[in-house]
Amino acid sequence: MNQEENKTVKLSVRRTLKLICFICMIIFFIPTFVVSCSSQEMKISASNVAEGIKSPSFGTIANAQPIVYILLLIPIAMLVMLYVKKYKDNQKLISKVFLALSVIDIVIWFVLRHGINSKAEEERCIAKTTLTFKINIILWIIVAILSWMLYKKKLLLSTELLSEEIMEKVKDSVKETAAIDENARKCPKCGAVVKADNQFCTSCGAKIEQEETVEEIKQEEPVEEIKQEEPGQETVE
Repeated sequence: MNQEENKTVKLSVRRTLKLICFICMIIFFIPTFVVSCSSQEMKISASNVAEGIKSPSFGTIANAQPIVYILLLIPIAMLVMLYVKKYKDNQKLISKVFLALSVIDIVIWFVLRHGINSKAEEERCIAKTTLTFKINIILWIIVAILSWMLYKKKLLLSTELLSEEIMEKVKDSVKETAAIDENARKCPKCGAVVKADNQFCTSCGAKIEQEETVEEIKQEEPVEEIKQEEPGQETVE
């Protein structure tokens, strides 16, 4: 049994970040956009944009954009920090740098998408993103979330993400969220969701009228005292 337990793969935060960086480096060379024009399709990757987009039918479509290589350099720089002894145990520095780089990477990807869509419209073509693009964005969002949790010290680089303790915390947070949703109400003015005990809306500041519960209504109802007549005793008018 002990040997089987030792063989199980441990997915720590550090390993997760390393894995995501490797995947994002590979995605740089995988087509993330598809441009359809004149019944022809062209698959475009970030590396194609960096080197310049050329087509046998249309020739040079877009000149080289070397700045796009940043999308490849970012995961490489993150991997270096995770492996170099000087930085790999500095959680505060890693969390700040990774959070900033993940946000920058996501912004650049969306700017790249906007540029390809604009170029496609000029040529009266249709540009679409592939599943790889969506997976890439999700991975970078995960990096941003993990980096934020590292910065807030809710996680450590050595924390096992699939440990029972972490799973219990996730379950508790889900239960708390569900409990809040059950008791939540909507603001009559702006429609924002507010907690049941809030007297004012957190969005527009409007006053929230407190709804009386069934128990409160029962307590407010006057209780009529019923006098029971003793047997053999008649009421005198």
